[in-house]
Amino acid sequence: MDIKCARCEEPWEHYHMLHDMVWDIWDGDDESSSKMLCDKFLADPNRGLNPLIRSDLELAGWKFGKTIFSIHQCPCCGVKINEDQEQEQRIKLKIELRDQLESLLDGDMDGLISEMSNIDSFVDIEK
Repeated sequence: MDIKCARCEEPWEHYHMLHDMVWDIWDGDDESSSKMLCDKFLADPNRGLNPLIRSDLELAGWKFGKTIFSIHQCPCCGVKINEDQEQEQRIKLKIELRDQLESLLDGDMDGLISEMSNIDSFVDIEK
């Protein structure tokens, strides 16, 4: 299943988000703290984003809601964004609705991805 970035709507495969995306913070050294953070993330069944991982991923261009499935910004955003005020309001609405869904569907990853797709479709009808 694809998960779209709320800002630029770039689709990201959920498998990539669960297993590969975190390696954006790895510095290539097997003994480094970034490698330990990646391993810790991958060992956590809930794929929790602790503050260190969050800040390192922000440096790589990622911003998330509560989970990695609520992508508020991705590395592609700098390339694709051409926003006006109406578009910015639409993005804020998507992010707010996604944050509420994360609270409601805590732990149901498939349901969360599916419902976020529905939200994106509904908000984009207004275009």
